[in-house]
Amino acid sequence: MNSNDNKTPLEYYERAIQELTNTREQLQTELESLKQLKDELKSTQNELATTQAKLDDTQRELSNTKQELQQTTEFFEEFNRKNEAQLNYCYSEIKNLKNLIGSKTTESFEKFSRKIEAQVNYCYSETQNIKNHINSLTSDISERCLSLNYRKLKYFLENKMWKEADEETFKKLLELTGKDKEGKLQETDLNLLLSEDLRTIDRLWIKYSDGHFGLSIQTKVYHSLRNTHQKEDRVWNAFGEKVGWCVNNIWLWYKSVNFSTSAPSGHLPARIWDNWDKGGVGSFKPLLSRLIDCGI
Repeated sequence: MNSNDNKTPLEYYERAIQELTNTREQLQTELESLKQLKDELKSTQNELATTQAKLDDTQRELSNTKQELQQTTEFFEEFNRKNEAQLNYCYSEIKNLKNLIGSKTTESFEKFSRKIEAQVNYCYSETQNIKNHINSLTSDISERCLSLNYRKLKYFLENKMWKEADEETFKKLLELTGKDKEGKLQETDLNLLLSEDLRTIDRLWIKYSDGHFGLSIQTKVYHSLRNTHQKEDRVWNAFGEKVGWCVNNIWLWYKSVNFSTSAPSGHLPARIWDNWDKGGVGSFKPLLSRLIDCGI
């Protein structure tokens, strides 16, 4: 006979009350979890709104700078046309004077010629100043464009979100080489990376890790070991040990990467060297070669 058949109605009632109480507690717990998720979602929405506002401000600032550059360029072109016309006029006058005065007024001609030369030098100096100003504006716009492209990476690094920053670095490398759809890189793809982009990525890592992480840190470690004149395979293993990618001659999987500043110097960024989930080139060597070519 089933033991439940021996229970009294009161015992059934108490058991039902207990089950209802447990269910209520579970529902209360789930309700609190939902409330917490709602608060987190609201916080994320606020952060996205703030980021979008900053992006709008940057885009407006970039637009204003482009307009300023356009105006300066137009002014320079107009100035250059007037300057060229003035120079042509001066040369024409000199030629006419030479024909008129001959050899009798050589001294007067030389004095006039020196004045003209001084004027030409002044015009040349002004032209150079305007060119330098335009180059400065162009450089500033290029820097702002790079900052805009790397805003997400900068946000992760500023907030010490090292894993997110590492993944974003890999995504940028895929994007820069046109491999974002494939999700992986071939060794030959790395030749498509521009030195300006690699330097920007390196500067951001260096700045927000206080010089603890970065591509240039990794190349310095490699060069310091290469100078020991060991065989290449030993240099490479020593490099892995030095930056914490290799422990007891065993190379780590990406899931074992240490995403904190307690990691060895040069430990991050690490996503590029790993072949986990078919991502990356499977080795840091090809990227290292490209970094050396770019002087990083």
